Amino acid sequence: MLPVGLFLRIFAFSVVDGNFTEWSQWSVCSATCGSAVVHRTRECSNPEPVHNGNDCWGLTSEQQHCSVPTICPHEAGFSPWSPWSVCDAQCSLGESTRERTCTDETNVTCVGTAHQNITCDAGPCPINGGYTEWEAWSPCTGYCGSGLQTRTRSCSNPEPAYNGAGCAGASEETRDCEHSTPCSGESGYEEWSDWTLCTQTCGSSIQIRTRKCRDGVHPDECSAESNQTKSCDKGPCPVHGNWASWSNWGVCSASCGSGVKERQRSCIDPAPSYGGLPCFENSHDYQHCVMPSDCPGDDEFSGWGNWGSCSVTCDEGTRKRSRFCTIVPSYPPAEEAYCTNPTEQTIECYNEPCLVNGNFTPWTDWSACTTSCGFGTRARYRNCTNPPPLFGGSDCLGPLYEIKECENASGCPDDINFSAWADWGECSSGCEGTMHKTRECTVDDEDSCQSITNATMNCQTQICPGYSDEQEGIFVRLKALLDSSAAAPVIILISSVVVLLLAYCTFQYIAIQNCPEKFHRENTEASLRELDEKLSDAKDELKTARQQNKNLNQEISGITANKTELTKKLKETETELSSLKTELESAKERESKLQEENENFKSEKDMLSKDLSATKFTLGNCKNKNMDHEVRSLELLQEIEGLKKELKAC
Repeated sequence: MLPVGLFLRIFAFSVVDGNFTEWSQWSVCSATCGSAVVHRTRECSNPEPVHNGNDCWGLTSEQQHCSVPTICPHEAGFSPWSPWSVCDAQCSLGESTRERTCTDETNVTCVGTAHQNITCDAGPCPINGGYTEWEAWSPCTGYCGSGLQTRTRSCSNPEPAYNGAGCAGASEETRDCEHSTPCSGESGYEEWSDWTLCTQTCGSSIQIRTRKCRDGVHPDECSAESNQTKSCDKGPCPVHGNWASWSNWGVCSASCGSGVKERQRSCIDPAPSYGGLPCFENSHDYQHCVMPSDCPGDDEFSGWGNWGSCSVTCDEGTRKRSRFCTIVPSYPPAEEAYCTNPTEQTIECYNEPCLVNGNFTPWTDWSACTTSCGFGTRARYRNCTNPPPLFGGSDCLGPLYEIKECENASGCPDDINFSAWADWGECSSGCEGTMHKTRECTVDDEDSCQSITNATMNCQTQICPGYSDEQEGIFVRLKALLDSSAAAPVIILISSVVVLLLAYCTFQYIAIQNCPEKFHRENTEASLRELDEKLSDAKDELKTARQQNKNLNQEISGITANKTELTKKLKETETELSSLKTELESAKERESKLQEENENFKSEKDMLSKDLSATKFTLGNCKNKNMDHEVRSLELLQEIEGLKKELKAC
């Protein structure tokens, strides 16, 4: 669970997209006759966009015609209003206009404006993407010797929106770095190979370089890593366009008689970007509409004919329909004009996109020589993406790569034991052929001739079409295998297998076009034997890694089951704890009541003690008085006895 403070900070700075409020009520008609409209508005404040959130997209105001008398008494001399013009803005807000002319030559009845403007919304303007500042360099990879550092930046300052251009340049950089402590076990290695090309043509992927242990050195001198990978960014992958929903139908283009109404949709869900395909089919749709009343003078014409075919066979064009005047001219000509209404109507039409022929990008720079000594090759590449062939357009003609011979200034140590190279042989094919040359060992000790004796180079003697995706079959399947791996250890191992298979494919099958030429390497028998051994070892390691991955998944399943059981027991414990808490609260309430009763009891006891003391005091007084009465009684008895004796004596 996130700490409360961190949660609040994350929540406080989260991106919030804007949203419209509800539409306001329609206003009153803008006029009592002629052309009148009502309007309503809304705001982008429910909520407002914050922290780089997207702005609202859509109209902030709407207006529509309202029902009033068509012609004002003081405007009888005007012609009908023309249709509203197309919005004069490419994006954001603009203006749409309409006009009318005075048909009264005296201008007496033409009172009012002949030109009107309304605000129109052409949609949000494109926002081009911008990079943030570079982040700090990451720590140097590894713990000793050479390593790598990376830093990144994101295309979010701002993010591209509304079909704006993406960020230009890489989003990640890598540089070499050195630890203060050299690694042990590196002295037996040869120099690192060149970095391979990125494993994917777009997005983030990896590059790989390797180094080999020199012959005859102790294994302890080659205990450091022999493979390195680094990430690379070939730019965003293409995003193909998709249509947004249709807009509502617009108003009829005619105020009387027949016309057309239109609806539109935009290619923004998402918009095509980074070389993605545009949306197909139509962005506009038209529908015939008939107004309740005929236009004055329409009874002088025939009915409208059918719409004609589109003026173009691809992309955007126009369609037309016409009608003719049915009134026969009289002689002499009539004084009043007739058949003055339009005889032709035009609407836009949309066809399939026009084909786009492919064109090559510029050549890349020549790569480094494939060998560090003696004979090697270097290559350069280009792609058929400037633009790519679209909608049935022709592919690029010519090679996607060129390879030429290179020879380092310093020969290999054992070159003195070989004869000079023979001339190159003939090319084996007009397209995607190979040619060879050889040399011989000139000493009896074959161990002194460890360098290659056969060299192969690709060639072509005619213009050839560029590669298609099908010709890169093996690379595509290996890439799919890499993308399908879930566990990190298996991914790393499969990456190594991919490198070996690509190299093996290049050496063995380059002549039959099963492998992309962009992974071409020097073809030698010694390298093939070594690659066969590594490939076999890699397959065994892959099998072991897959079994380990399976065991790991089983352990994860067991842990998940235990987690479920523990969660169940935790819920039961929480329930019991809640019950105990309730009982404890009840016990506390009972204890409080007992304490209160005890206090009352003490008060009553004190009162009873006081009453008892008073009673004892009263009883004591009574006893004293009783004793006095008894003494008095004895005295009286004695007096009576005395009296009795006196009476007897008498």
